[in-house]
Order: sequence, then C-alpha cells, then structure tokens
Amino acid sequence: MNLGIVLTLISVLCTAGPLAGAVIVYQNNPVGLVVPPEVNDLVGNGFGNMSNFGMPQLVSAVYDASQHTETLVLNFTNPVNMTFALKSAYAEVRCHEDQVFLANATLTSPVSIGPCETVNVTVVCAWTPQTESYFQTAHAGASTLNVDLTQLTINVNDVTVTLSQPLEISNIPIQV
Repeated sequence: MNLGIVLTLISVLCTAGPLAGAVIVYQNNPVGLVVPPEVNDLVGNGFGNMSNFGMPQLVSAVYDASQHTETLVLNFTNPVNMTFALKSAYAEVRCHEDQVFLANATLTSPVSIGPCETVNVTVVCAWTPQTESYFQTAHAGASTLNVDLTQLTINVNDVTVTLSQPLEISNIPIQV
C-alpha cells in the first residue's frame, strides 16, 4: 500500500515539477510561457501596430509577353527600429473592380529590410490564358488595371502572417 502512494507521488512530481519550474522561470513574464520570443520581438518593436506601416508603393511593372508574367517592383519602408527578414510572400491577385481571380503573386527572393530603411521588393505574377482573355473582354482598351492582393501571406523573421484585408495596387500596366 505504501509503495502505491510513493509511486503516485513520484508520478505527480514528474508531471507537475517541470510545469511549476516553467511557471517560476516566467513569473515576471507569463506571456513568454506561451508566446514565442520571435513574435514577442515583432510586437514589442512596433510590428503589432500596423498603423506604423505605410502601404507599399508601386515603383514599376514590366510585362513579359514571352513568359506571360508581370514583374512588380514595390517600394516598402520599415518604420521600426528592427531589421526584418522578408523570407516569403504569396498572394492571390484579383481585379479590384469585380474581384475576378487573375494570378498568384510570389516574392522573387528574400529581402532584408533594416531599421527605418526603404527597399524595393520584387513580386512576379504569372498570367494565365484565361487572365489575358479576361483583359481583352472586360478591360478592352485599358492600359492599366487596379488590383487587390488577397490572402496575402508573408513570412517575416520566421513568423508567418496572413493579412485579412486586401492590399490594393493601382495602375498596373496590362497588355490588351
């Protein structure tokens, strides 16, 4: 009978001991017990307040007829005192006017953005034959198009974030 009680106490201590130790270590920072330090660093350095960030500005757009791609160069400014490593980005490109799916957009290569630095970020969109047909029918005679980047998913400093609101980019040159 005594052996059963001793074994039960050992089992409880083996389970509760490490948990109690973690709580004691994080007693001054209980959020640190469940939030990874990378996320805490981003939020603590102003990333959590999206109003600090301006919308990327279109610098240039080049259509490659042989590859059926549009290469967009966007200007982005990092307003906080922390270096960002933009490792990947993906979005659906939709017509702003009627939300027709046009293409997927992907970041061409990772970009490091220093504190308070402005950099150009290059994104490629691959137009399908259906997209080009849509341009000819729905936007005949147009030379530019406003698009929305929806389901924008970015990996910054190994933290992946999906934006809930679309990002509008105006005056993308199109070939009709």
